[in-house]
Parts: sequence; structure tokens; C-alpha cells
Amino acid sequence: MIVTKAALRLLVAIVLLLTLLPTSSGIKAQDDPCLQLVEKIFAQVGQTCTDLKRDSVCYGHVKLSAEAREGVDLSTFTFETAGDMVSLKDLKTLKLGEMNLDNEEWGIAFIRLRANLPDVAAGQFVTMIAFGDTEIWEAADNTGAPMQAFYVRTGVGEKEICGKLPTDGILLQSPSGANKVELTINEVKFSIGSTILIQAPPATAYHPSMMRIFTYMGEVEASWMAAGDKKESSTYAKKGQQIIVPLDDKQRPVAPPINQCGTDFMYGISHLNEYATRNGLFPPEVVDPADSTKMSVSYSKSGRTYTFTDKSTIPPEAKVKDRVWEFGDGEKMSGEKVSHTYTYGGTYELIYTIYFESGATKSMHIPLDVEGPAKPELIPADTPSCEGTIKGTANIRTGPSRDFEAITKFSDGTLVKIIGIVPPGEWYKLVMKELTPAYVSTELVKDVKCSAGFTLPEVK
Repeated sequence: MIVTKAALRLLVAIVLLLTLLPTSSGIKAQDDPCLQLVEKIFAQVGQTCTDLKRDSVCYGHVKLSAEAREGVDLSTFTFETAGDMVSLKDLKTLKLGEMNLDNEEWGIAFIRLRANLPDVAAGQFVTMIAFGDTEIWEAADNTGAPMQAFYVRTGVGEKEICGKLPTDGILLQSPSGANKVELTINEVKFSIGSTILIQAPPATAYHPSMMRIFTYMGEVEASWMAAGDKKESSTYAKKGQQIIVPLDDKQRPVAPPINQCGTDFMYGISHLNEYATRNGLFPPEVVDPADSTKMSVSYSKSGRTYTFTDKSTIPPEAKVKDRVWEFGDGEKMSGEKVSHTYTYGGTYELIYTIYFESGATKSMHIPLDVEGPAKPELIPADTPSCEGTIKGTANIRTGPSRDFEAITKFSDGTLVKIIGIVPPGEWYKLVMKELTPAYVSTELVKDVKCSAGFTLPEVK
């Protein structure tokens, strides 16, 4: 599946529209049948699943089905009624049923994952509550601890059962007071130090398939690198924000993650988090003094040399361990005040992170437009390439590059050079004299001549 520029514009428009919708924060549980059912079911799950061990999953509530990995002894793999528990290393897929208010059905799976952090106590976990019309399966190439890399697909986004209360998805909480946990979800790397809601509905008539990460508490960062690219595309979301990743029909990313400020699900997520905490599924919230830190940075510049100073307001009881400045060009430095000279002009993202002795972190992202000569694009001499001409008027489509906006159209017969398959049969990189490299769909190219060992589909 290829997501066009127009489709991405529609995606952003839909998300912006959703963020403007009014919330329903005035509704109380006793007046809402959805909240009543959620509260009742979470209480039941809390009674049957709280003894769950690490790297295991508990059958929380109907309807729910699990498929064992090939070679697993099925006589010991029992996952049919509430309270049944199996090891994640034996699990191939997990499918949950959507909410049915009339029958009081709502598929719930309670999951505890290993936190891949050396300083995390044995009793701490990455906790996941999968619910509603949700399917989870582990990445085939995951050879480490179970479910450190997995895929997820949730119900069709346009079907609302309970308004602003999410009824499909995964509520995930990382260990309190620890550094960020690394997980790969739908081939996107996430650094999670927070409580988040994950949804990944398929495509509809109104929007393409996409993964949405809603940040309820803390901060989450998403990173993805397209095949053939040399640098990851990343973004982050703080409390109340969301990350969106366009997906193909196999739940794989087709464009970089983007941040959308604001979400209409905060009301619903707050209830899910409250019921999970009240019933022992999530640990009681521990307030870290570092949470009250107000990040602030000032900077001055002279040419391409920038001087950055930390102006953050930090509570006295929050002890700082380190201050790290990542300048966006691969260089970083520690200190309360630092200076850095950029070799080339361009747009960079400065990431400033304060590390506290408690294990908490606070980050701030600052975009910088540095004036100066552009960094030359280095293409190895032995890189396979082709030359061809455009077939008909061709609109540049969104691809894994962020600089596609530099070119809008090619005319019939325009000569282009193509390098690198990104991935085979889908995206190819164009290099044109005095123009920024971009990506274009292969079906637009004809009269192709390629170097030895490099083939390219074309239109006759």
C-alpha cells in the first residue's frame, strides 16, 4: 500500500477535526452504561489476574482466543476461561472480542512484559491491558525476550460504541521511576516512559490505515527508518499529545511518524487508567519530584555557532544526575551551558534531556534553522542506479523522505536518475540536477537503462 500526499493531508485534517470535538468529562460512571461495564470487568480482571508472572498473559474476560506457537505442547496450553495464564514465549497470536453491552462481553487480556532495563527491580514490569476488537502477534524476527517486537491491529476506527471512551486498543504502562523502555510496535521503535494508549485501525473509505499512540502520562518517542534511508525519522509526544504513523495493509509503516497536539481520548483514558490502578492491574501512582520540573532553554548564535543555556525550574528535592544536549547532527555534549558549531546549514532538531538521580528524565525538543551551505549528499560510486524518463505528468508522492515538497510535478519525458530500491517495487529515489532528491512511484518511469545487476519495473 502506498499512501499519497493527498491521503496524508486527509489524515492530518481528520485528526485535527477530532481534536476540536467537545469532550464528555461531565459524565459520571453511574450514568454511563459503558463506564459501568468497564468498571465491573476491570474489577473482575483484578481478582483473577493479579498473580500473573513476568512474560505471561492472563485471560481477563470474554471473548478471547489465543493460538500457540508451532511445537508447543497443546495439552499444557490452556487459554479458555477467565484466570487462565500462558507464557508469552508459547503464544503466536492473541485475538480479543469487541465490546457488547447487551451481553456484557468485552475481551480483556492482561500482559506483563520484561522491562529491558538493567536497573529495574524484579517486581516491576511493562504492563499491558489489551481490550476490545484487538489482535496482537509477535514479530517473526524477534529472537530476544517475548513481545519486545510485535504487531497490533485494532477495530475499525469509525465504529464508535462508547463515544470518547476507547473500547479497542492496548493500554500500556512502563515501570515508574525508570528510564524509558524500548519496544518495537508495527516496525516502529518506541521509547516509552509513560502511560499510553495504542490503536491501529485498518483503512476505511475516509482515511488510510494508521497507528495512533495517545500519551496519557509522561513522554513517548517514535523512530522509524525507511529502507534505503541513512537516518531515522523521529518524533515525540508529551502528555495530552498523540503520535500518528501511516500503515499499509500488513501493519507496516509507509511514512514517518508525526506528532499531533491534542487528543479527544484523554477523558476515556483517564477512566481506564483509574480502574486499572484501583483494581491492582497498574501499580499505585508514585509522584516523582522531577515531574514538577518546567523545562526552559535559552540560546544565542554567532554564524553557525550556537550557545545553549538551561533555564529550567527544578524542584530542590529533584536531584539532577546529568544534562545532555543532542544537536541533531550526530554530536552531543553534557553541561548546564554548552556551545556547538554546525558544519552545514539546514534544519536541525535539538534535544535537551535532564537525567535525574531517581531515574526520571525530562526532555525538550527545539527546531533550529541554521544558515550556511547545505550538506552535500554523498552517493557511493558503486551504488546501483538507473536512468529513465517520466511517463505522463507525475505528481511526487509522499515517501520515506521529508524533502519531497521541493518538487511538485514532472512532465512527460523528464529525464531522471533513480538510485536505491525503497523497498523493492514500491519507492525509488530520484536525483535531478539542481533539485532536491525525492521519491516517486515506479510505475511512472519508462525507457529505463540500469547498471548491471539492478533492474527497475517500467511502463511501456
